[in-house]
Amino acid sequence: MKKLLSLLFITVLFIACNAQDKGLSLNLKKGDTYHQNTKSEMSIIQEINGQKMEINMTLDGNMIFEVKDIVDEKYLMDASFSEMKMTMNTPQGSMEFSSENPTENDMMSMVFSSMTEKKFQLTLLSSGKVEEIKKLDSLWSHVINSRPNLSEMQKRQVQAQIMQAYGDDAMTGSIESALAIYPDHPVKEGDKWSIQTNIESGFSATLNTEYKYVEDQKDYALIRGNGSIKTANNEAYVQSNGMPMKYDLTGEVSSEVKVDKETGWIIESIITQNISGKAHIEANEQMPMNMEIPMEIKSKTTITN
Repeated sequence: MKKLLSLLFITVLFIACNAQDKGLSLNLKKGDTYHQNTKSEMSIIQEINGQKMEINMTLDGNMIFEVKDIVDEKYLMDASFSEMKMTMNTPQGSMEFSSENPTENDMMSMVFSSMTEKKFQLTLLSSGKVEEIKKLDSLWSHVINSRPNLSEMQKRQVQAQIMQAYGDDAMTGSIESALAIYPDHPVKEGDKWSIQTNIESGFSATLNTEYKYVEDQKDYALIRGNGSIKTANNEAYVQSNGMPMKYDLTGEVSSEVKVDKETGWIIESIITQNISGKAHIEANEQMPMNMEIPMEIKSKTTITN
């Protein structure tokens, strides 16, 4: 009888231990290299002077993350682009840029090519949040200033555009929108948690997402997220193509993420966004009157390892 009770106690304890909450976070190894391949397909519809104009863009970027050291549960990493491509279709025609095909007359492809040759440093937390990025702004300055065929005005304009898309704040938001999906406490299948991320992409926005641990499979954990995005400061003007602009945009974001249960690194992530609102252009030398532009942005981003 005592043996039976002991066996029953051990069985119950075993079941209870296996039902405990599990850690869900990055668990990377020093010296290992991790890949992130991103493809973003975006449609932007703007209404200017009563006429609708649609722009379709596809951006492909492959990044490499090398864990150089782990200090106080923080990952000190070297990061770099291995390849960058962008295609754009507008009413005026199509354009394509690639780091693989730089030419003297294709400034953007030359910039992409230069970006693949350089590394920058970042400190990544186990939650996927970026604590610090180093040498990125100086990297882009070096890339632009090394182009002797550009005038000083052209260099400033190109650098401003690059910084909006790939500066410290923009890169932090881009990395976190993919990796900062983990809770600050142990969770089990069915649990939910919330994450706030700041996005910089020509304008500042705040993304609030509720995630759910949907499935616990043998090799991966499935996480789904639903959230809202809103421009952070609707009254703040930023320079865009030499003109002061402000944005008032809101939208919804959904995601489905498969993460490696051992490392926490993303196996596959699909993120969709639907954003709408208005852009406001303040009167300036190029445009003597204020202008309001209704706009809608739809995008689908696929991330794989």
